[in-house]
Amino acid sequence: MKDHRVYDALDIAYYILDKSIKTERYINNYSLNFILYLIAEEYHRTTGWSIFYDVFVAKDFGPVVGSVYREFVVNIQPITVLFPGWSPKKPIHPEDQALFDRVLYVVTESDYFSVRNELTKKGSAWSIAYEPGHVFSSYIEPELVKECALKKDCSSLEILENNLKAKT
Repeated sequence: MKDHRVYDALDIAYYILDKSIKTERYINNYSLNFILYLIAEEYHRTTGWSIFYDVFVAKDFGPVVGSVYREFVVNIQPITVLFPGWSPKKPIHPEDQALFDRVLYVVTESDYFSVRNELTKKGSAWSIAYEPGHVFSSYIEPELVKECALKKDCSSLEILENNLKAKT
């Protein structure tokens, strides 16, 4: 089992955005939050631990981390620049960078709606927590993400990767 490493979701978000800009795989706020969800799910599946303790919120369009969503809320369009001077609170471990890079690649190569549909399908943590028509969004607790991730035969990330392979 991997060492248990925990980050702030904003640090992971900034890492993902920095990587997306450097590789010209631009993403918007929604895709960024989908990436965070896939990272959280995959980390639970492979380690049994949470990679961050920030809570997801079940928005109409899918799961988001509240602090990350608010930080980039004006960015419906792809984010192409980061604020200067950002640095993570702690360095991101190379094994974790590999996972983050893998998820970024899969999401940017996949159709937005394929990713959204995978994350919001019946039985997902989002589908359990989401309450349509409510003024306030419902929280998706880390334990629910973990529970749903561990009971699946195949991870959402693997399903999306298999879909990409099937296209080629």
